[in-house]
Amino acid sequence: MEEWVGEKWHNYIVGKSTKTHPRAKVELEIYKKQLGIFFRALGGDKSFSIENTSGIRHGGYQRFIQKIAASGDKTELAHFGSEQLYLPSQISYFAEKQLNKDLYIWLTAIATSGTRQSNDHWIVRNQKLTQSILRNWSGLRKKYDKLVEAHIASRLPIEKLPLDLHATETLVLDSLRHPFRAIRDIPRSRYMPQPVVLWMYQAPKLKRKAKQAENDDMPSNAGSKGNNSYKKKHKGEQVDDNEKKGGLMTFRLESLFSWSEFVNLDRSSDDSKDDDAMRTADDLDHISITTGETSHKIKLDLDFPSAQYDDVLLQGDILLPEWDYKKQQMQKNHCSLFLMQARHDKNNNLLEGLKWQAAKLRRQFDTIRPQRQWYSNQNDGDEVDLNSYIAFNTDRLIGHSITDPKLYRQLRNSYRDMSCLLLADLSLSTDSYANDEKKIIDIIRESLFLFAESLNASGDKFALAGFSSKRRDHIRYYPIKKFNQSYNDETVSLINAMKPGYFTRMGAAIRYAVQDLVKQKSEQKLLLILTDGKPNDLDKYESRYGVEDTKHAILEAKQLGLEPFCISIDQYSSDYLPYIFGSQSFVHIKRVEELPKKLPLLYLRLTGS
Repeated sequence: MEEWVGEKWHNYIVGKSTKTHPRAKVELEIYKKQLGIFFRALGGDKSFSIENTSGIRHGGYQRFIQKIAASGDKTELAHFGSEQLYLPSQISYFAEKQLNKDLYIWLTAIATSGTRQSNDHWIVRNQKLTQSILRNWSGLRKKYDKLVEAHIASRLPIEKLPLDLHATETLVLDSLRHPFRAIRDIPRSRYMPQPVVLWMYQAPKLKRKAKQAENDDMPSNAGSKGNNSYKKKHKGEQVDDNEKKGGLMTFRLESLFSWSEFVNLDRSSDDSKDDDAMRTADDLDHISITTGETSHKIKLDLDFPSAQYDDVLLQGDILLPEWDYKKQQMQKNHCSLFLMQARHDKNNNLLEGLKWQAAKLRRQFDTIRPQRQWYSNQNDGDEVDLNSYIAFNTDRLIGHSITDPKLYRQLRNSYRDMSCLLLADLSLSTDSYANDEKKIIDIIRESLFLFAESLNASGDKFALAGFSSKRRDHIRYYPIKKFNQSYNDETVSLINAMKPGYFTRMGAAIRYAVQDLVKQKSEQKLLLILTDGKPNDLDKYESRYGVEDTKHAILEAKQLGLEPFCISIDQYSSDYLPYIFGSQSFVHIKRVEELPKKLPLLYLRLTGS
């Protein structure tokens, strides 16, 4: 009974102390894509992504009832991370749903001018941001005025605030209503004013070790292959690792598994799962992290198999450049690429389910194969063109002289001037299961087989290749079918022999594929990249470095007249692929099992067939 009364009392007090409007709530997840387009359209940094923030302890003045209910001390305020814009996960500040939506629009707009840290007072800084937006985008003035009046109406009246806070509150209200009025002085107060939801909160920068400065992670968890994603932003600090140097105790990773196998461990209720850890992190205001290698997750460095079991080396030490975005320069001969061929038996057998799909695609693609057709109005040909001959005689009878009559027609083959190279990501993540029956690598094999069957039927020149990497000095490139090779049972055997490799140093693989494709004397050259995740490797390529290098490789390909296009099965691909390839040069396949039948049809759409 006491617990029931306590729960009811708690809900009542919290409800009284919280000024929100749940019925008018809008959520960021619904508008994130639109806001991202709006952010870039107004000049926002294209590399920034929009993510959810969490409640920030603002330190502002609270009402007495809020102190009793222990609520209102946190507010989801817009702010920047290193490479991301954090917006409230949901907004229900106002009674009108349109106003809550307009607040998302205003916060996105004001963020386009506030990506850099500033030493100005937070009131002055936000006034300058507001001035910039209203000066450059005057169409937002009406939305801004309505938001200001609605926000001011929701704030505590100035007479209910401590006297020491009156001057600061007056300045905040005046800055909101008259953003172009100059601020002469910032009053001092023992209290922080109430948070202003129309303004950007400037999060403090983390202190970091110099050796870690180059490993800035990308803003989102887009490269994560699991579903335990966590996108909320917290105030944090970087702290030193507590690990002592020296000592006599050693630890081997295999001992951890042998202990758990032979000892009957009693798993207590406190030994919670990752989901509980996420909820715990959501409740924290301040998170400390170390700079050690285990500060995030254990990452294993896989060894190469012995030469007896490893793949066959075709050619080694092909040196390739790599782009360093921090130095803004190309590093020559920075990567080493090896041409490899998977060890395989003569296994050209196919699943029964693929045979009828292959037959159907062959019939469909056969319709775009070059056909023999008549070409009229030729100077020479197989026979006289009757229409041209009649027109010539008519013009001669009425006095028109024609010096170069074209009276013949010729029968010849039509020609599709097309070359396509399909580059498949064979990283370790493809070893994971896509569903209960198949792994991702199995679906990639099926996709490449149906793609090859289709293009072989169309007569278009094509090549197939795969890649994986282990740091910059060992990038493996698997030429499955070259442009000058015919499609046969050997190609099918090599497709069947494909297996997961290591990591995804995408920039170097793209540069080598571009060198192969640019040699083709075709009018149209298409580079298709099939991947299941973000560019990554064991070194700094895991971070933004890898994304920037891949983007630069794509720009190089476009400058050479190629058309790069990415097909991704990563559920977070929309977080980073628009930045790398452009908004119109990638597609996300939501259901990975549909990739085999969609890939050939996508080719038809891209080539306008």
